[in-house]
Amino acid sequence: MWYSYFIFVCFFLEKGSSQQLKIIHGAPVIAPYQAEISIQDGRNEKRCGGSLIKKKYVLTAAHCFDGRNENTVVAVVLGTNNLSSNDGQWMEILSDDIIIHKNYSNSGLENDIALIRLSTDADLNDYIQLINLQREDAHLSGKTVLATGFGLINDSEEISDLLLGVNLTLIPNNLCSIGYKNIFDTQICTLGKDDKSPCRGDSGGPLVDVETGLQVGIISYGTKYCEIGWPTVNIRVSKYIEWIETSAIEKTQL
Repeated sequence: MWYSYFIFVCFFLEKGSSQQLKIIHGAPVIAPYQAEISIQDGRNEKRCGGSLIKKKYVLTAAHCFDGRNENTVVAVVLGTNNLSSNDGQWMEILSDDIIIHKNYSNSGLENDIALIRLSTDADLNDYIQLINLQREDAHLSGKTVLATGFGLINDSEEISDLLLGVNLTLIPNNLCSIGYKNIFDTQICTLGKDDKSPCRGDSGGPLVDVETGLQVGIISYGTKYCEIGWPTVNIRVSKYIEWIETSAIEKTQL
């Protein structure tokens, strides 16, 4: 076992970096389906990413709402790649409801998926667009995906006002499970490259197949440090298509 672990460490440190919840050393991108989520309880603010899948629904990670209470306010920003410059293109919409997967576990982050129902429909235009989901349970290992977000840009806690993106490679779950205890078939892992990775603040953001343009994953978790060459664990969207559609239809027609 120690030999396999050694190979695992060497492989990931040599190949690059992937971690927790931010885009490390990413490049500015335009992703009109990207949502920036602000979760405030009056004293603290948490930021997460998400993706607009219907005019009234944003797909994100369940753990973003850990600790939520009756005073929590959730706001979603759409239509910008620069949070410090509102040129009239973006929309900020409050949430009407948060739908957490009933089998979500905040200890192991299994079923780490949630929907935000918006209080009003998003206005679709050149800057705000829907993303289509990967519906079939396809073989994804080896594919290149684009991860995007407004999260930290390094381990020194520098946050980004620019939407950053990085191309990552999906790796087999059995390889990923050497570094993490429980990797489920409802999850997929990405391998960082050249110190580029998602990290804190990017949780809930989309992984998009660069070939098909379909969202295949939701950024979930990784290690504490985002620049050490470890993989990131993500939710496999195709495993939750029925849950997404059923959960949304219970509230309103998709």
